[in-house]
Amino acid sequence: MESRSSAAWVTYMTDWVFCKKRSIAGNLIATISLLILLECGISWYAIIRSERNALMKNAVDYTSSYSDLIQKSLHHAMLAAHRESIQRVIKNIGAQRNVKSIRIFDNRGRIFFSSKPAEINEYIGPMSAGIPGGATAGKAFRASGPGSPWKIYEDRKGREFLTFSDPIYNEPTCASAACHVHKKDERILGTLRTDVSLQGVQRSIWTQTLHTTVFAVVFLCVTSIVMFFFVWRLVHRPVSLLARNMKRIAGGDFHQRVPVAGEDEIGQLAGTFNQMAEDLEKTTVSRDSLVAEIEERKRLEEKLQRSEQFINTAFDSIHDPFIIVDRDYRITRANETYSTMINIPLEALIGRKCHEILHQKSDVCSDCTVSKTFLSGDPCASERSIVQDGIETWYQIYTYPILAEEGEASHVIEYFRDITERKVAERAARLAYTELDQIFNTAADGMCVIGKDFRVQKVNKTFLAMFGLKGESVAGIKCYEKFPGPECHTARCPLTLISSGEAAVLQYESEKSRMDGGRFPCLVFAAPFRGHDGEITGIVEDFKDITERKEMEDELRSLSLTDELTGLYNRRGFYALVEQELKMANRLGKGIYLLYADLDGFKAINDTFGHIEGDHVLREFARILQSTYRNSDIITRLGGDEFAVVPIGTKGDNVDIVVERLRKNLDIYNSKEGLKYTVSVSVGLAYYDPEAPSAIDELIACADKCMYDDKRRRKFS
Repeated sequence: MESRSSAAWVTYMTDWVFCKKRSIAGNLIATISLLILLECGISWYAIIRSERNALMKNAVDYTSSYSDLIQKSLHHAMLAAHRESIQRVIKNIGAQRNVKSIRIFDNRGRIFFSSKPAEINEYIGPMSAGIPGGATAGKAFRASGPGSPWKIYEDRKGREFLTFSDPIYNEPTCASAACHVHKKDERILGTLRTDVSLQGVQRSIWTQTLHTTVFAVVFLCVTSIVMFFFVWRLVHRPVSLLARNMKRIAGGDFHQRVPVAGEDEIGQLAGTFNQMAEDLEKTTVSRDSLVAEIEERKRLEEKLQRSEQFINTAFDSIHDPFIIVDRDYRITRANETYSTMINIPLEALIGRKCHEILHQKSDVCSDCTVSKTFLSGDPCASERSIVQDGIETWYQIYTYPILAEEGEASHVIEYFRDITERKVAERAARLAYTELDQIFNTAADGMCVIGKDFRVQKVNKTFLAMFGLKGESVAGIKCYEKFPGPECHTARCPLTLISSGEAAVLQYESEKSRMDGGRFPCLVFAAPFRGHDGEITGIVEDFKDITERKEMEDELRSLSLTDELTGLYNRRGFYALVEQELKMANRLGKGIYLLYADLDGFKAINDTFGHIEGDHVLREFARILQSTYRNSDIITRLGGDEFAVVPIGTKGDNVDIVVERLRKNLDIYNSKEGLKYTVSVSVGLAYYDPEAPSAIDELIACADKCMYDDKRRRKFS
């Protein structure tokens, strides 16, 4: 409903109070009742509000006095620094009824003392909010104003509590005490916080509210009854009597009189009414019986003419074929549409038997609906085709009985409705369904129709072959039982998303299981399946096996990250994988080493023995690296004769041993017979420190510099 403005509401209430259809007494009662109700409501609200505020003020005053009493009780113990005595007093006082907790906080929000010892030394946080923190804290929702020492909050169970924060000041006696550890100019040393339950106050408020409400209701009922009695007796009864007699006079009864009960306005109105009734009675002339009879005949004739005209109009307005036959099956009436249907003039139809004209039969048809209606006296219906000039036309035939006075059917109405278009549409639908079923079962993709109850309604042959079902019937089985996927029983279920309206159509990749236990990736397209009324009854899923595409993607991904000559990672793969290693090192806080290697004299081998031999050297060195280091290490050909290995060790490892192992494996390779050259390598090491992280390029540059230093040392050694 649209919201009304204030002026519209005033107009609405005024119209309701002064309702034109309501009696004078009713309007008067409604107006006075509304005023009394309004006054009682305002008084009730003011009383309840005042009493609630008074009770809450008493609770705050009580808590303030209670807090002051606690401070005075702890004063000497705090000056003497007797922690056990302070804690014992707080615990004993905190055990009182309606006291939830008593705590002493320092200025940083840490609990020094508490009636709940488990909370001591907990850090709650700044105390400016005025409500307790921790797992038992609720939401503060009422306070006297900004900076107020008290607030009311609810815990998680909906119970209300009053918390009162009382600062502990740095008094001269405290400043001079032996336990004093604060500066003399420090004004506030901490906060005493007392949490008191308001259940008793709430019960008092509820009881007072109930008593006030009962009193208001009783007062309103008594006042309404008294008002209703006087209004009914003094206004409603005489006015109603006057209104009833006026209606009788208006109906022609001029003998009615109203007793005059007083000389007020109603009494004067009754006297005037009686005088008017007498005058009407004297001037009224009796009706002439002959005129009445003539008028009655005119009315009957007009009614008969109207009925005949109505029947003729209704009969002629029927555009479907229509006839009336008697018990001899002779046509007594027909319309032009029926005459056109059988191509016989209308005047030639009357008196002829219906089965002779319509079906060219001398006897009544065996399944004639007219005969069934005559026998049963009930309406009947059937479908029948009629061939005229070689054209077949289908009709829905309805028959209705016309009953005589004795209750027997004397005539039957036979009504024809052309349903040829529907029959043609049904045939086309059957043909379309057959064609659609053939398309559905010969589709290259697997297709499945699933209802809202997760039961399979229909699948095609491709689907059965895809999941290895081999003609097994799956209709009525839960979809997640036969061909589950990672989306089943999750918020990503396509049936759940489409049925709830969160998605119109979905396209996603999934991995499905075959009956033999194998799994295959597929591309799934899900769309809503709607019923005749347009409502979603389930979904249609199209499954495309993308195993070959995935294998091709894996192959392309492998080619893009590996070196074609050596089979090691290329520069792109190196950067992608080392980035993850560095992130892991940062997360674990452990540094790692990078080895940078460059083949010595590789250009001379290429120039002397050719590029084929140079490629052979690169492949052999890659094999030596793979046999030297772990499978988990990232071994990379950065380009040309430059190689890198990450990680070869962490902080604290003797990486020199790792480098020497590489050189020993090279010596073993160089000891082979018939080798025309010696393969050697210069090595540089760089260390990645997670406490001073650096980029990959910086790490490679550092290792490259160390490699050149190694190359110079080995050259002049």
